[in-house]
Amino acid sequence: MTRGPRIRLRISARFVVVLGLLVLATGVLGGVALVGLADLRDSNAGLRDAVTQSTINGDLRGDLTLLGAQLQTYVSTTDRSLRRALRSEVEPNIVNVENGLTSTRRAYRDEPIELRITLRMERAYRHLLAIWRGEAALAAGRGQAESQRVVGRVDELLDPIVEGGEEMQRRSARAANTAGAAAAGRYRSARDLIVQALGGLLLASVLLAVWLRRSVVPRARRYAQFASRVSSGDLNARLDARGSDELDDLGRSLDALADAQQTAERYSRTQTELNDALQVAGSEEDAHLVLTSHLERSIPSSCVVVLNRNNSADRLEARSPVDPDSPLAAGLVGAGPRDCLAVRLTRPYRRAGGDREALMCCGVCGQIPAAVACDPLLVSGEVIGSVLVTTPDLFVDADDTRLLDTVVQCAPVLANLRNLAIAELRAATDSLTGLPNARNVRDTVKRMAAHAGRTGEPLAVAMLDLDHFKQINDTLGHGRGDDVLAAVGAVLRDQLRASDFAGRMGGEEFVMLLPSTSRDGAVTAGQTICKAVAALRIPGVERQITISVGVGVIPEHAGDADGVLRAADRALYAAKEHGRNRVEVAVASEAALARTASANVGQISAEEPYSSERGRNGGWP
Repeated sequence: MTRGPRIRLRISARFVVVLGLLVLATGVLGGVALVGLADLRDSNAGLRDAVTQSTINGDLRGDLTLLGAQLQTYVSTTDRSLRRALRSEVEPNIVNVENGLTSTRRAYRDEPIELRITLRMERAYRHLLAIWRGEAALAAGRGQAESQRVVGRVDELLDPIVEGGEEMQRRSARAANTAGAAAAGRYRSARDLIVQALGGLLLASVLLAVWLRRSVVPRARRYAQFASRVSSGDLNARLDARGSDELDDLGRSLDALADAQQTAERYSRTQTELNDALQVAGSEEDAHLVLTSHLERSIPSSCVVVLNRNNSADRLEARSPVDPDSPLAAGLVGAGPRDCLAVRLTRPYRRAGGDREALMCCGVCGQIPAAVACDPLLVSGEVIGSVLVTTPDLFVDADDTRLLDTVVQCAPVLANLRNLAIAELRAATDSLTGLPNARNVRDTVKRMAAHAGRTGEPLAVAMLDLDHFKQINDTLGHGRGDDVLAAVGAVLRDQLRASDFAGRMGGEEFVMLLPSTSRDGAVTAGQTICKAVAALRIPGVERQITISVGVGVIPEHAGDADGVLRAADRALYAAKEHGRNRVEVAVASEAALARTASANVGQISAEEPYSSERGRNGGWP
């Protein structure tokens, strides 16, 4: 089976695509999220820096402004206690301003403008500090004018501090606003991208799920429905799978299962038909015809011949028609059971066409150029024949199975029909002479008499009785008497026509039935039989054997079987009384004469002299 991409690879590829999309989407979303987080972090840091710087800037300006106010108050007042209080407050404020300047320089070290403003504020602070430290010692001796001058100087120093602080506060606010707006824009962009990516991923997942469903689920459902139909007995539909994955393999397997089940169902049906036909076969010949017809119908281009082992088991005969010019006909000439390898080995024999190198060659079918299969008909350990099948092609396993099953099925039926035929033949045959016995004679007389009554043709009946047969038994013994009876039976079989009938009524009495034979023809036949019996020479019997014959004819002497038998029997007694070894004809009664006058006399008036050759091959007069 051609193997392409398997379904697990296909499904795996689809899931790899889905996984790849998920990984890609995760990477994109993760990158966007990281960018957004970085922006937010930077924005937050900027905001924190702006807040921190604004706080530091505000504290520094406040401390400087407070220092200037304290300095102005200290210079302007003359109150000693107030000055002492101001000195105690200025020193901590100076420390705060120093710390504020240090923090501001550190915060604005990478920002030149802010750092320049800071340095300007630091210079103003140094001047204020110098004024404080210089004026603190002289403030007590200064006049009002000098104090105003110092206050004015402090105001000049405080103005840049206030302006620089306000400028720094405005710049920090603008930077914070700009950073916030940028961060907000990047956040919105990241959010939109995340939403779009999630929507695209969801759509791709839905499409891939539909793709997987349409590529797998419909086929699986169709295969399940097909399996259900097959299990319910519908064997006509097929899946016709054309792909190369596991589901298509399953479809082909289901088709093969349906084919096999359909073949098995057809096989069972034909074998059942064979069994039914065998059950109604009335004879062995009918069963042979059923057997050959069944096998020739089941095995394409085959020729079937049934070989039969005769009752004496010394010959193998064809019971089916055989072409006289075929190699099989030549092989059957004088063939015995051991010439057939299947019969000899009691097992099937197979040979391919043209195979001449086998160690054992069958004497019956060895010269047939075609492929040969021969199975023995084996019943209860006994081979009753064989079934020979020839075909131009090699036999397949199904043909072997068919032949084997058919032979096994037919062998008991053929054996039963043969045994039945033998039993019927023995029941209707005299074992000593081989002629039909008394019961068979009576049945045959009735049948032939009825036929003569329908057709209007005459039927001659001749009763024969050996003369002085009791003396032969008494003087020579019953064994010699049996030899005489058997010899007389052989004479009757040899002299009669194929359409005539002869049987033994019992003892030394015989009957001949001669259809389409007139009285004179029957007399001629009787005389011929008398001469043939008188010519017999039997070892151990020195005396001459003679026979007396009585003839009765339908419709001349009687109109039915019983009547003609009685008429022939009366004629036989007349022959005995008139000296034996002769032929006597019954005397017609008035009723018989009336029937004879109304019958078609032309059919019985054409009388010809009898000859022995005519008796065997032609017709009685």
